Amino acid sequence: MDENRSSAVEGRSCDILLTGGVVITMDVDNQIFEPGFIAIKGDRIAAVGHKLDLEQLPAKRVIDCSGKAVIPSFVSAHDHLFQNAARGLGEGLDFRVWLPDFMMPMAATMTRDEVRAAVTMAAVEQARGGTSAVLDHHYAGTDLETTKAVADAVESVGLRGAIGHGMGREQPYP
Repeated sequence: MDENRSSAVEGRSCDILLTGGVVITMDVDNQIFEPGFIAIKGDRIAAVGHKLDLEQLPAKRVIDCSGKAVIPSFVSAHDHLFQNAARGLGEGLDFRVWLPDFMMPMAATMTRDEVRAAVTMAAVEQARGGTSAVLDHHYAGTDLETTKAVADAVESVGLRGAIGHGMGREQPYP
């Protein structure tokens, strides 16, 4: 990140201005601005820096992030989003019992619509928690349509994703 990036917005305006929080950049220099600001113009970050360096910057919306950390989004690198449908079910079972005796039979009977609904709920939860990209290992259902349902649901929520065919099925993938 350019050290002079905060000066790049002087005399301009932005759409959204996040101010006052601890801005953790995760850039090459691992810069942390406390208190910091992030100026957003359109769908791009226009500037990041120390709040003290920020001259008056007109913004359509200002969000006070005091007392909060402002961080880049998360990536969920291993997920089975459809399992959201089984949250709380089978609780207390040993994994070696839960997977073959509960989860795999449930997964094998899920329809495209059930998979899409479960994945949509999970994707919304992930987005609200700061995740912007998921790698889903999908093994519910027995056809390509349920895998497409996962991709459709992830995309409809606005997440980026890679959807892969999960391993462990007895049937070959169609």
